[in-house]
Parts: sequence; structure tokens; C-alpha cells
Amino acid sequence: MVCKQYGTRQPKEPMVCRSVPKRPWQHVAVDLFSHADKSYLLLVDNFRDFLEIEELNATSAGSLKCTYALNHSQSNGKAESSVNEAKKIMKKCLTAKEDAYLALLERRNTPSADIVLSPVQRLMARRTRTRIPLVEGRLALQTFTWDIVRKRLKQRIERERQVYNKGTHELSRLVEGNTVWIQSFGLGFDRWAPGIVEGRDGDRSYMARTIHGTLRRHKVHLWKKETMNSSSGEREHLDKMLEYGQGQHWVDGGQHEQPDEPSRNEIGQTDEEWRAENHPDRRRRSHT
Repeated sequence: MVCKQYGTRQPKEPMVCRSVPKRPWQHVAVDLFSHADKSYLLLVDNFRDFLEIEELNATSAGSLKCTYALNHSQSNGKAESSVNEAKKIMKKCLTAKEDAYLALLERRNTPSADIVLSPVQRLMARRTRTRIPLVEGRLALQTFTWDIVRKRLKQRIERERQVYNKGTHELSRLVEGNTVWIQSFGLGFDRWAPGIVEGRDGDRSYMARTIHGTLRRHKVHLWKKETMNSSSGEREHLDKMLEYGQGQHWVDGGQHEQPDEPSRNEIGQTDEEWRAENHPDRRRRSHT
């Protein structure tokens, strides 16, 4: 039990590549990020690699849709890599006291090494003016087809896939009712806690019931446990622990021991009275 709580991470799975867009704005990636105490919205077009950054006055929303599992930002990799690039640009401009949007303009006009065309060329079929002087002929319209861009994008993705897939292998699929170890995160800890799979939520994401509720986790963060001994009541004990929050509490970031509670036989309580008295919500209220 203790050894598994401090177990190593699971190996990576092979890369799942999205289809290459056929035209601009067909596939876009969006993410929020903060820099210098300000919040920004980033949008990047997967076909042109064209960045748009807009400062936000507020980050609240009436509804929220999470498209990937917690602590697995690789599922939204295009947006994450673009956020890192945007932060580098803004950090350098802040240090040099330069306009970050002028630096972003230069970035849009910089050709990609393997695609040759710059993001703005893929958008407008021509270069745009920057602070670097250009002869007038360099600003003229250019003729190219989207098929050329798609072909080069496919070649780039294939090279990245071959490099990434070295040493990877498919993890076993999980089904509803499987008992698993769930990797927890935060506060510098990296532990595994018990849970039960409740169903799939995507190609590689699952919903798992834990002592703190139902969580969405990527398959790489779920380690299937060996078959439980039903005669010993181990599965029944796990079900009761997840339902009533008894025993040890695992949270993202560490493990906390619950104080010993007297058994219901010692204080003459019925099962219903004991469950109501020791329910996690009631205990949390009593400790505040």
C-alpha cells in the first residue's frame, strides 16, 4: 500500500495526432494565461500558426467547458506551447521596455523553417510591414495553394510523432468498476490514492470516484490495481471508505490522517446514526 502511494509515473502513450486542417480557422486552440498581474486570452489557428492575444478585464464566465483532463495539458498541446511562446515574448519586451505587440508582429512575419511561409503569409498571401525595411516588391501578393501548406504540416507532424513515440506503449483500457490508483498533484507531492472507475469521458479520459468526489483523469494518471480479494472484504471496505470518507484521506498534494473515531458499538449507535454523525460534511463543519 505505502509503496504504491509513492510509486513512479506510468510510461507515456503513443501520440494521438489530430487531422491537419484543410483551411484557415477550421481548427483553433484557445487558452487563458497571466503575465505581470494581467490576464490574457490567446487564440492560435492550427493551420497558419497565427497568434492572437487580447487582454481581459475579467476571467469569469457563465459556463465553463473543460476539453482535457486535469494536469494533462498535453491534450491541449498547441495552445500550451503557444502560451509559452507568448509569455517569452512578453517577458523579454517587459525587460527591454518594448511594445509586446510589435514583437508579436515580427513573429507573425517570421517564416517557419519547415513550412517556408510565415503565419501572416498563410493568412493574407503576402507579407506585412514591420519595423524592418522592405522593398516594395516583397509586399506584393503571392500565389500558393493550401495543399502545399497541408503537405508540409503533415510532414512536420509525422517527424514529431516518430520522435515522441520512441519508448512509448499503449496502456491497458479501463472499464466501469475497475479499482485503480489515482495520481494526485499539488504542493510538490506526487502520490497515488485508491479509487473506482465510473466510466469513460473521451478517448483517454475517465471519471473516477475518490474519497473527495468524482474526478476526471487521463488514463496515464490511473493505474489499474490487481484483482481484489473479495473474500477478505477489501472491495467492500474501499466502497465504504469512498462513500463515507473514513480512514485515511488522500487529497491532491498529500495524505492526511483522520483522528480515530469510536466505533458505533462502543457508543451504542445504530448504523444510520453512526453514518450521519461521521459523514465527511458534518465532520468538516465541526472542525471549522
